[in-house]
Amino acid sequence: MIDAVTKQKLLDEISKFGNIYLACLRVGISRADYYRWIKKDKNFKEGAEDAVRMGRENFIDICEGSLIKNVKNGNQRAVEYGLRFNSERYKPESLNINNENCNIIKDIDQRTEEMRNILNEWQNLPDSKKGKMINVGGMSAQDLQNLMDKIEKNF
Repeated sequence: MIDAVTKQKLLDEISKFGNIYLACLRVGISRADYYRWIKKDKNFKEGAEDAVRMGRENFIDICEGSLIKNVKNGNQRAVEYGLRFNSERYKPESLNINNENCNIIKDIDQRTEEMRNILNEWQNLPDSKKGKMINVGGMSAQDLQNLMDKIEKNF
């Protein structure tokens, strides 16, 4: 039977880094035991949630400390990362979705559907009539088929 001291040791380990697997390994219990305690013991569950939150905050602090150390050492990648995520000036431009962009997407969808309908109509024609319908909007039937294949593959 696991006692309260072992459970507290586990919570202490979890609060260091927020990693359940590592904490269980260090205390010498299985993850299955941990999850069983979570289900059966409300107080343990609340303590574990707090420990995980605290551990993840600690882990973030460690990572930020390492990032700062790497920036001080002139690590270019660390410098770029620090600037990109901490300075408006260096943030990458985000995709601006607005009504105009949405209308373009809707137009592409509509035209794709029109092309699909034309292609289906062509495919349903008897072979003797397919040769007469050679150009659709300046495209041959084969070009239209190739384009539709690409569209289907990418969407």
